[in-house]
Amino acid sequence: MKRGALAICLGLDSGTHVWRVAAIWSTVTALQGTTQMDYDAYDEWNFLGRMLMDENAEPTNLPLSLIKSITNNFSDDLKIGDGGFSTVYMGLLRNGIVAVKKMTADSYEMNEKLFKQELHSLMTARHKNIVRLLGYCFDTQGRFINWNGKNILADEQHRFLCFEFLPEGSLDKYISGAAEGLEWMTRYRMIKGICEGLHYLHQKKIVHSDLKPQNILLDNHMVPKVADFGLSRRFNEKQTREITSHVFGSMAYMAPESHDGLITFKSDIYSLGVTIIELLTGKKGCPEIEDVLQGWSTRMETSIGDAWLKPVRECAEIGIECIDPNPAKRPDTQCIIERLAEMECRYGSMKTDLFISAATNNAFANYNMENRGIGLLEDILDGRDEPSNLKLPLLELVTKNFSSDYKIGHGGCGEVYKGVLPNGKLVAVKRLFKNHTVDEKMFDQEVKSMMMVKHKNIVRLLGYCSDTQGKVVPMNLKVIMAEERERLLCFEYISNGSLGSHLTDELRGLDWCARYQIVKGICEGLQHLHKDKGIVHMDLKPDNILMDDNMVPKITDFGLARADGNTHTMSTQRFFSPGYCAPEYLNRGKMSNKSDIYSLGIIIREIVTGSKEKPNINKLSLCLEHMLAIEPLDIRFPFVLDKEISCSLELTNDTDEHIAFMVSTTSLLPCRTQPQKDIIPPRSKCCVTIAVQALKDLWNEHSEEFYVHSTRVDGILTAKDITAGMFDEEEGKVVDEVILPVVFDAPPP
Repeated sequence: MKRGALAICLGLDSGTHVWRVAAIWSTVTALQGTTQMDYDAYDEWNFLGRMLMDENAEPTNLPLSLIKSITNNFSDDLKIGDGGFSTVYMGLLRNGIVAVKKMTADSYEMNEKLFKQELHSLMTARHKNIVRLLGYCFDTQGRFINWNGKNILADEQHRFLCFEFLPEGSLDKYISGAAEGLEWMTRYRMIKGICEGLHYLHQKKIVHSDLKPQNILLDNHMVPKVADFGLSRRFNEKQTREITSHVFGSMAYMAPESHDGLITFKSDIYSLGVTIIELLTGKKGCPEIEDVLQGWSTRMETSIGDAWLKPVRECAEIGIECIDPNPAKRPDTQCIIERLAEMECRYGSMKTDLFISAATNNAFANYNMENRGIGLLEDILDGRDEPSNLKLPLLELVTKNFSSDYKIGHGGCGEVYKGVLPNGKLVAVKRLFKNHTVDEKMFDQEVKSMMMVKHKNIVRLLGYCSDTQGKVVPMNLKVIMAEERERLLCFEYISNGSLGSHLTDELRGLDWCARYQIVKGICEGLQHLHKDKGIVHMDLKPDNILMDDNMVPKITDFGLARADGNTHTMSTQRFFSPGYCAPEYLNRGKMSNKSDIYSLGIIIREIVTGSKEKPNINKLSLCLEHMLAIEPLDIRFPFVLDKEISCSLELTNDTDEHIAFMVSTTSLLPCRTQPQKDIIPPRSKCCVTIAVQALKDLWNEHSEEFYVHSTRVDGILTAKDITAGMFDEEEGKVVDEVILPVVFDAPPP
């Protein structure tokens, strides 16, 4: 982790930060393994972890016990920032990290004001450039204190905010002049992201009032997120200004009128302008445009009047307009967003990248002087042109001559490389092995098959290359000229890997609806190949199904496809993947649509069960037929003696009804269940923890089982209303029972 990663302190003055990086990372693992929690806190811990993974989850009230657990009772080792109004701690979950902001203002009134203002502004804020609020804690507890020699009961206030943790820290750590530091494209994307985040706030009638680089945090991909809303105001529908006698904020970023207590949307615009200028020059203040361009012309190795510098000039002009002393002359966020969009359209048409380093720019520019390849590939990717033959030098250029740093995968036919276009977008380039037995006819067949296909569940082919070049090679003590063939395919880039990489623990976290959508997408893609295009894939397997950012499956790799009108074909040249190949093809080389259907069935089985093992049909039916989806379908305990051990179950209600459940067992195991019964609302989940008391010996005398009983109930009932009799089978009542076997892992040899 970088030192700047701890700037999640959300607006604390960087001069007062207390950094404990080494101490934090030396204790993280130990704290995750040793922090003690009661079972309610454990349940809450899992709940917050699920919220962290669900971007659509609403901020919720978090109990003080949970806040204490994830911060190890506010351990100094997890403290990542100190300031005048708050202290920030790292919160450790089992599946990630959060940031916990503890209000520490000197007065109760200031604590309440800052807490409520920030909470009010962030509760409904949902934007990629706004830091995400996960939850809050508003707790008051009685405490005896000594006051004037008497013990009195006083209220102790606890105010906390819980945010996503942003590992790259705050923007101020990356501010530098044009000659060093971040490249232009990265700075431009930051400027654009900050503007879009501020535009979203202003649309929501929120004035930030303390916008500055220290309050802009960066994620793993250097995407900026506006943070620290402690001084923010939320105006009503017709309100445009506010007068205050209490002026807070950072003087260097504060609009002149704000010094007199006037707060408006244009106050934020002034702060935005100072920030933009800092990003461009590394300095605050109002620079001369030519000075800004001079710095970047040196970095880009070009002249002041060159077209490469036009976007720099445009952004500098926007920044200078934003810091105009007259608020009426400052642009609003809508105007800024429109100008940036117009700029991208205007300069994007040049087909050269205005935003990357000089060396890379020159390479693309030189290539474009002789070829239209770069522009053509960009047009194909954006849907403005059809797949086409691409030149070998172009594919060498975008992959940096097939650099090992760009390699992202390999298979039986070849290797796959990431290709970076001048506009920053990505493609995938498949380079077939030169000695591969697939002949030119088969390569042409794959190209023909892929160019025929356009479907949301099929990876899109952008182009191909079949290039033969002469090469001098030694042979029989002589030097001869031989032909070296390069065969490449260029596809859209799918960022989330293959389905095969999700068929383990990660898939177990997907609910049934998500799994069903994956199955449905694969089926629809395969139907398009079979029915609409007459294509038999012949190598359908999880590794040949890619997943996009929304977990939409896309079938790829048609290296073995047969574009043939016949419904059955015999082949003597066989390619197959063990475990997914149909018996008739494996044994006799007989190919048909049904061969793909066999592979599809294996894949569906793996998606449903999360396992490559052939499932027990009764166990498989549990995933599909019961009221509650239960993960996992067995209760597995690690091998531990003389220590309490536990296992968690996730119960998912995918129906539109309330479902009551009760967990029971006939086991002699010394165990407890939390919660033992409850009601799960529609489209909701519940985490159940089963804990076994310390065992002196390995428990293997009996076959143990737990039972999850469930039935539909009225939504007005609560967990206290649940009785065992509710799960008795009666005429007209639907009850369900799932049997979960207990498994103890074997001890290590």
